[in-house]
Amino acid sequence: MIHKNIPLRKTPRYTPKHTASHFTAPHFKTAKPTVSRRLRARGIGIIRILTGWCVCVFGFMTVASAQQLALSATARDDTVGMRFAVRELSLAGWTVGAQLAAREVVAGQLEASRRTTFGPLGSVQIAVEGSANSDGQGALTLRGNGNLGSFGARAGVIVYNAHPVAFDVRALNQTALPYYSAEYYSAEADDWALGLELSGTYRLSRRVLITASPTLVYLLDGGVGGRLQADITWRRALASDNVSLLFASETHPANSEGYVAFAGQYQLARRGLPLVTTALWLAVADGFTPGARVAVTARPGLLPLGYEITLAAEPFQLSTAAYRASLTSYLPLEAGTLELTAVTAWGEQADALELNQFNLSVGYALDF
Repeated sequence: MIHKNIPLRKTPRYTPKHTASHFTAPHFKTAKPTVSRRLRARGIGIIRILTGWCVCVFGFMTVASAQQLALSATARDDTVGMRFAVRELSLAGWTVGAQLAAREVVAGQLEASRRTTFGPLGSVQIAVEGSANSDGQGALTLRGNGNLGSFGARAGVIVYNAHPVAFDVRALNQTALPYYSAEYYSAEADDWALGLELSGTYRLSRRVLITASPTLVYLLDGGVGGRLQADITWRRALASDNVSLLFASETHPANSEGYVAFAGQYQLARRGLPLVTTALWLAVADGFTPGARVAVTARPGLLPLGYEITLAAEPFQLSTAAYRASLTSYLPLEAGTLELTAVTAWGEQADALELNQFNLSVGYALDF
């Protein structure tokens, strides 16, 4: 018999400690058809990557629960490759992902992230990512982000000798750390670079948001360069639509080439319709150079699939392809997701990055 004045002991409510993070499967650069690169692609580099990747993945799976397994095929002209990814593994407080791809070169990628507490910032997310392939390309990244009141901050450091698209062509449409390949300027290619990235977001009010992202890049045997991106956004400036003013500036570390650009951006955000974002640029770089970018994003709703379409013509760009087009779509199914990605680019940078071809990836992600 329990006395009515003695409170019952309550069982503490379970709250998940980890949050899943999206881990994109990479798309790797095709090796140039030279004897030395083909020998390296088939040599000891392949064995090390395969062995290390298999040990890590199967070691993780013995002590962690996988949330998603993904298998995809990639095609580019007359070459076909395969890609396998394990996403969202919960391991000792970390969310871990791993993937392996092969198409003329063999490459692997590992990613781990977790949330922790850090002084006045409170909850902070830390992410570590490493990529390498048998062609001698690699990248190691450490990033962290947190919030302090209405101010959000992000910092990152990366050591790399390949453009981010060497591991994922979708990086063409992201604000990743810029890579300045000396190959564009008839110098030694595949220079190693050290990049530092800072990003701050301040909310002036419920409807006004300011973001600034300075990036500093040191290119070995090339010098120091960088990029500054900033914008101010008025949310729901017209009905539910958003209006932004954009600023971008960039300087190449190996020479005096650079630009300053301004843009007006309008985002059509109506309920039940795709999100349409349009930006019109005017850059100053040896004269006035116009540019434009359009992105259409939709979640499953009116259509059973979600998609994102991006078209960009930005001839003033220094660290990514000036002209690019991409389509990313996914179809949720009962036991997983069917994924499709198509990317192409053209221009001087695209030629140097070997992206002036049609890149197609079709895959299936199985959820557990």
